[in-house]
Amino acid sequence: RGILLSRTPPDKNDLIKIGKGIAGKENLSNMDGMLSDLASGYMAVYSKQKREYYGLRDYYSVIKGVSRKASELNISPCFGDIEYIVRRNFGGHFENFVPAELFLQEFKTIFKSSDDKFSQSELIQGCLQESNTQAYQSRYILFLTINQAALQILQMPQNQSEAKRVVLFGSSF
Repeated sequence: RGILLSRTPPDKNDLIKIGKGIAGKENLSNMDGMLSDLASGYMAVYSKQKREYYGLRDYYSVIKGVSRKASELNISPCFGDIEYIVRRNFGGHFENFVPAELFLQEFKTIFKSSDDKFSQSELIQGCLQESNTQAYQSRYILFLTINQAALQILQMPQNQSEAKRVVLFGSSF
């Protein structure tokens, strides 16, 4: 037996309302202005993807990341913080479709500084370091590569740590 749960995709107002709920009252004053941009960014990615690869779970993860950062700083996160969180959840590309870039183009409320740039290598290293701390709640790190290219990245000396890592290999999806 199976149960199919289906709902229509949320609109921008639904996403803002969900964002407010996830952020919580204590972080809302530091995030309120950017919730509209976060919702617009997600809607841009969702509407442009050819197949539904990025879903609400990714949006929720971005909201949680921004909320966590706002709580740590006790002010609104800067564009560099937002970019890091968005690239962590919407990174990669499919042919000419680069979801993180599309998502970030929707930001109108935060000043974009040239100091906010970081490399893909820095993003990967940051994600690996964050996954070693107990305080940081995150999903697993997912590398989509051909053959075993990601294994070489994980085995690089700067990515090694004392933490136990589990590597799972899967088929294409």
